[in-house]
Amino acid sequence: MTKVAVIYYSATGNVHALAEAVAEGAMEAGAQVRLRRVAELAPADAIDSNLAWRAHVDATADIQVATNDDVLWADGLAFGSPTRFGNVSSQLKRGNAACEGTREMRGVASRATSRTEALGSPFAEELRSACHCSRPWSV
Repeated sequence: MTKVAVIYYSATGNVHALAEAVAEGAMEAGAQVRLRRVAELAPADAIDSNLAWRAHVDATADIQVATNDDVLWADGLAFGSPTRFGNVSSQLKRGNAACEGTREMRGVASRATSRTEALGSPFAEELRSACHCSRPWSV
């Protein structure tokens, strides 16, 4: 059975919804899936200044934080991030950087990968639906 790790960062929930859709699609295609978030780097006062951010952090506190073990376990990796100034979030970058340079991570670069981004668009539901319909995993 193909194993897929869906690893994402989401402040207010848009990328979380995309990550769930990717995970659901992979499961429907027969894959074993781990849905993981990366650690939040923002201080509590910044999170508390945005009600949607605080609500999402609290609502997803039970989702495990991604580790090197999740990356090593997977045959395929799907990363999700909001786009910030044309780049991925610092939270996801830091999570990926934690994997670099470790001996056990050699060979991960040859694994199938996918990336999902949220662009702060009012069309988030359409993006979620489009993502849900795609079947990137070959099982």
